[in-house]
Amino acid sequence: MILALAAACGGDQSPSLRATVVRPPHDTIYFAVPAVAHRCSDGGGEGGGRSLLVQGADEGGNGALVRLRYGDSLASGPVPLIALGDSITPRGANVAVRYMKGDVAHGFSLDSGAVDLRASGRRGDAALAARVRGSGLEGGVRVGAEVTYAGVPRPSATDSVPCRFQP
Repeated sequence: MILALAAACGGDQSPSLRATVVRPPHDTIYFAVPAVAHRCSDGGGEGGGRSLLVQGADEGGNGALVRLRYGDSLASGPVPLIALGDSITPRGANVAVRYMKGDVAHGFSLDSGAVDLRASGRRGDAALAARVRGSGLEGGVRVGAEVTYAGVPRPSATDSVPCRFQP
């Protein structure tokens, strides 16, 4: 009874990613996985160190990631989708989704849509949330996705991974 009450009141605030992938004509895939965020660097140059990688994945092969390039500061609000490899645009997001259908892995990057970012809190309790809606091509078929991140702690200044784009 106490656990049910805690869940109903939002007691489970573990960082998460929830996704819905719609692949015409009949496939709809849902998954929920743990999520984390890391600062990332492309190895220097313009925008180096001003990116954030928010990702979630499970052992089964389902997952999504968002690379946010945020310029001077990470602020709440809409973030435009940008093309993979775009090194000119100072602020934007790249989004990729991977999902399993049976034993077959599928994946695509979004080429249209939007990211709505919510950055809240102060040091120690700062968290990120994002809602991603969009679509991309997978095998000549336009596939839609809605991905929601919730309660993802902001990474520390020393938590960094590489995020260089390799065509």
